[in-house]
Amino acid sequence: MSAVIYDFKRSFFRLSTLLLLIIFILVGIASTYLIYSNMVQQGYSLDQKLSVIATVDTEDDCLVIKGYIFDEKGDPLSFAQVELYINDKLIDKASSADGFFMLCTGTKISPTNINELFENITNLAQDSKLVVTYRDIREEVRPSTIMFREVREIPLTNGFPRIYYLKRTLYTYHSPTAFISISSPILIPRIDKDNVAIVYFINPFFSLGNNSIEAEYCIGNYLSLYMEKNITKACEEIKDLGVFNKTIISVKIPLDPRHNGLAILIKKDDLNTTYISDYSTSKGINTIYLSLPSTPLGMIVNFAPIIMLYLAYVLMAKPRSIGALEFILARPITRLDLYLTRYFAAVLTGLTLSIAVVLGLGLSTTVIIGITPDITALLTIILGLFLALTAIYSVYYALATSIRSGLYLAISIILYLIFTIFWQTIVIIYAYITGQLFDFQKLTELISYSYYFDPVGAVNLLLTILQKSYGLSSIEINPYYVGLSVAIWIIVPFILGYLRFRRINLST
Repeated sequence: MSAVIYDFKRSFFRLSTLLLLIIFILVGIASTYLIYSNMVQQGYSLDQKLSVIATVDTEDDCLVIKGYIFDEKGDPLSFAQVELYINDKLIDKASSADGFFMLCTGTKISPTNINELFENITNLAQDSKLVVTYRDIREEVRPSTIMFREVREIPLTNGFPRIYYLKRTLYTYHSPTAFISISSPILIPRIDKDNVAIVYFINPFFSLGNNSIEAEYCIGNYLSLYMEKNITKACEEIKDLGVFNKTIISVKIPLDPRHNGLAILIKKDDLNTTYISDYSTSKGINTIYLSLPSTPLGMIVNFAPIIMLYLAYVLMAKPRSIGALEFILARPITRLDLYLTRYFAAVLTGLTLSIAVVLGLGLSTTVIIGITPDITALLTIILGLFLALTAIYSVYYALATSIRSGLYLAISIILYLIFTIFWQTIVIIYAYITGQLFDFQKLTELISYSYYFDPVGAVNLLLTILQKSYGLSSIEINPYYVGLSVAIWIIVPFILGYLRFRRINLST
């Protein structure tokens, strides 16, 4: 054991190892800050627990704002105070009842003066805001503007503007870490059992009197729904929601955990429009718990194997090439003892690196954002990174015992590039050849399953299992196959390396 600790100190406290560790931690901190900045730009914070959806309507010849407020559990909230400001002047205030509130803008409208009506709506879009207060929580909601979209095609078409007020929080079922965010007046405050979502959306067709619309919905991949001109190609099936005559519509929609995109297709007479929103079957706060430590982990996984490559070189390949191991074996130590000592010294270094890097990510998340990541997620990521580093080290170590240092470096660098940098590219090429490239679900499954055959794939496999438990992934990863894959990548090279090391000539 003392020999293992001695070699561990030699491997871990090398300047190069410590320098890479510091770089990895700094990369994690920088990535966490970028995610935090993205959340701020999208208006998310831990203190914001009230979600809001509202829009303009008419009531007794008055232009009004109707809406709903929900708490962090997704329940409609009563006794919340809502104030309407225009040009920072208080215009009206009301108290919510069962989530609903209505505010008068102070503008009288004429059913025959459409130009005046739209001018008033435009002014609201530019100069108004809602201030919601409940107990010690105070939130501002600024308006957004939508235009008509064809039901089958995404590009904007001619139509009149419709303003709405939407406040999503970390407690709604949308992804706050998405770097591609499309503003859409859909709010999912709650998901009941069996993934049935309570969905609120705004009637896009403003009219004086008849707001009756027909609505359908479909589920698919979020980006595919957005990018595909023909919506039906991105949907598995379009289903009917019914006919509605309300300003803000509430429906129940069974979500599919295999997908993350919801499209609501709306028709009124000869006019059509489509809303597209991302969703998650897990709350945004849970997405943060998992995404924050794992997002920068992808970069770390790509470069951490360099440390193990280097350790196999300095602990085995180089001393074997210059004959240093022969002098060590002149002492009362067997080849097996030497082989095990230097192997487990590097494994211990990999464990220390895994703990330091992941805890550093968790700490930066706590300090920068104020969220303490789920301990289960952190421990799983530590385990995955440790197993990945151990597996790739077994491969490098087996090479280091068998070939000279120069050839070792050449082959190990090639393997590093294959298993880390170019692995997904290889899988994508295979998907293109087999015709699976443009099926997002199949491509995602193919990439995930390919990690069974990658020595550093353990961390990605365990992350997928975590995402599945959080409702963020529909891919089924068999834990037994993960264990078998890791065992093969660790044990087989380890044994083959020792069989070679036991017989090889260690003299220069």
